[in-house]
Amino acid sequence: MIRLIITVVNASGATLVLLLSLSCGRPPSVVSGCQPGNGDINLNGKASEIGDATLFTRYFTEGPVVFTIDKNYQIAASDVNGDCMAPALADLVYMIHLIVGDAKPVAKLVPVVATYKVDTGVVSVDIVVMKAHVIVEGRAQATLLADSIDISTGYDTLQNLTRILVHSWDMKHTFTGPFVKVDGIVLSADFATFDGAPVAVRRRSR
Repeated sequence: MIRLIITVVNASGATLVLLLSLSCGRPPSVVSGCQPGNGDINLNGKASEIGDATLFTRYFTEGPVVFTIDKNYQIAASDVNGDCMAPALADLVYMIHLIVGDAKPVAKLVPVVATYKVDTGVVSVDIVVMKAHVIVEGRAQATLLADSIDISTGYDTLQNLTRILVHSWDMKHTFTGPFVKVDGIVLSADFATFDGAPVAVRRRSR
């Protein structure tokens, strides 16, 4: 039997990770369930360490070009919360908890729904979150609106996108409501709560 990792990118930039099982004389099938990735994003043989979190954080401002060794396996390894969606902010937060040593068991993570809206460039979210990742069309400027939070941005010349990461480096601060203002068209947003649980994201029209 052969197992293959298949990744499918959705409109928000997250990747659905599927494990395909191939057996001689039988049709291919997707392995039931989703196994958490091992967290070894930099493929150095050590799972969920500082180097993995650093590389993972770079992804949210630089894009998939940071996965230079084996993109598909690095993406699969990043799905540490086992929700089949990667790379996602929730995985980054859960990885940090794994590194610190206070992560909840994956089975006890409760999925949440985050709804965001964009009004004259102001992006807001309706739940309390620890991190936000916003992708804007073209080269855009971003102004931080949330208190006690950091912002990092990067321009992707290949895809003509601006990637914005709004986050707390020390894992102590959260935010809700309006958190950033941009001067371009918002294409997607992703969020993470404190415990790194899977987050389903919805966009609300005005």
